[in-house]
Amino acid sequence: MKIQEIARLANVSTATVSRVFSRHPNVREEVREAVLEVARKYNYRPRLSGKQKNVVLITPYKQLYPAAEFVEMVTSELIQQLSPAGFRIEIVPHDNLSRLSEISFCGAVGIGIDPPADWDDWFGVPLVIIDKVPAAGKQYRGVSFVHSDEAQGMRLAIEHLAARKCRKVGAIIHGTPGIGNVDIRRQGILQALEKCGLPAQENLVRIAQMENFFEEMGKLLQQKIDGVFCCGGGNIGGVAAYSLNLYNRRIP
Repeated sequence: MKIQEIARLANVSTATVSRVFSRHPNVREEVREAVLEVARKYNYRPRLSGKQKNVVLITPYKQLYPAAEFVEMVTSELIQQLSPAGFRIEIVPHDNLSRLSEISFCGAVGIGIDPPADWDDWFGVPLVIIDKVPAAGKQYRGVSFVHSDEAQGMRLAIEHLAARKCRKVGAIIHGTPGIGNVDIRRQGILQALEKCGLPAQENLVRIAQMENFFEEMGKLLQQKIDGVFCCGGGNIGGVAAYSLNLYNRRIP
């Protein structure tokens, strides 16, 4: 479908359709809605121009991605990098992606999200996903992934504790199974424990939220660990130190 067809079906000029998709302020709301209704009905998405200076930041579902401090840090860094170059950031929550059909942008950044289906066909601009590992063997046209080497991070932590003569190490991962990088971290910790010649039982790696952190730490201490690794989740390190003091334990 071309912009001329959208104009004909909405009974407006092609110039008006262009103004709607570029979010021009001088368009009556009823006209804007008529154009967008036609676009939605026929699954039309404008092939956006690379000359636009808007970058969309797609933020994750809060209840599924609790590390709010990380989202704020990424947003702050993006602003510092993009603003001097004349770009502006428009934030779109992951649960409101329908807004993308109403705005003009030259690229997008998503934090910890799965790429929307057929991104390249719909929008034709680059999308960068931060802090998400793509599904094994799956290709996404127009989408790039930037993430830390989780296995390396887990290995470095366990090797550090092993070098301090810890012989039984436990770990707490902040998050929810199946969400974000939790499962990758869990597997990385188990592999690192085995590589270092330490016990690598499943019950030595706990997954917790803040509300059950103390309970999970208690379960680890019952295993008579002499070292603990806590990864991810804002101030979880401080809570770990406090809980160890609460249990009157002094372990690395």
